[in-house]
Amino acid sequence: MAPKVYNSDAYGLPADVFSFAVVFWQVLSFQIPFKGLDTEVHANMVYMKKRRPALKMKWPRKLKNKIIVGGWAHNPSRRPKMIEYLQTIEEHLNHH
Repeated sequence: MAPKVYNSDAYGLPADVFSFAVVFWQVLSFQIPFKGLDTEVHANMVYMKKRRPALKMKWPRKLKNKIIVGGWAHNPSRRPKMIEYLQTIEEHLNHH
């Protein structure tokens, strides 16, 4: 979950962007992020310590940076818009 959701702050589309970035990471990694951690430990790592799952070097740089890393920004106002995600994915697919 996005940090604002955990903190019970008001949230909107940027929380969905955070979630999309996590799901995108799952698709690329074939793993469950923070598997085996209980809710409290997971929340502490993500919300308080601002930790995120590891990225693989072999993943395309633009997808990693624009979709995953950008979507994981702790500050919701720094996360990309979903239309930017669509454009980045379309560009990647059109060039491969």
